[in-house]
Amino acid sequence: MNRGEAGISGGLEHGFLDGSVVEPGDGDRPRDAAAMELHGGDGCQDEDDAVKKASQKTRTTTRFGARLREKRLEKQITLRKFADMIGVSSTYLSQVEQGRYDPPTADRVRQIAKILGEDADLWIGLADRVPEDMEEIVKEHPKEMPELLRAARGLTPEQFAKLQQTIKRMKTKG
Repeated sequence: MNRGEAGISGGLEHGFLDGSVVEPGDGDRPRDAAAMELHGGDGCQDEDDAVKKASQKTRTTTRFGARLREKRLEKQITLRKFADMIGVSSTYLSQVEQGRYDPPTADRVRQIAKILGEDADLWIGLADRVPEDMEEIVKEHPKEMPELLRAARGLTPEQFAKLQQTIKRMKTKG
């Protein structure tokens, strides 16, 4: 029996329908079967990192879907009508709202935000996506832009506002 298959294999490992497995000597904690296969199932640190990332992605997916549903209902738009408005099936949209499917592409999230009257960049971040224009901006200055972003990491919202003002002044001065 392969790792992650439901059932018991000679008492050595227990597989669950959700793909997690418990192995002896593992503290009986379930682990993601895909992460185990990716890293050879040897209990390495990379495996734990992969499980943490998968868990974080699940939280992002659930948070995005719940927020989407909340805002859609506030606007009194039915699931079917909203799905038509953004060009997806109502089944897909329902799965996104329930956190079962990943959020849509950044382009579609931008469309969702516009319909809901929300800030597109905030929604794209909530969807764990990157705005489409960022790749082009970074490619224009492949050394400077990543350095600037790294340097700005950890700034407060107030500090970001000041930085934006400084940049705007620099651009107007030429």
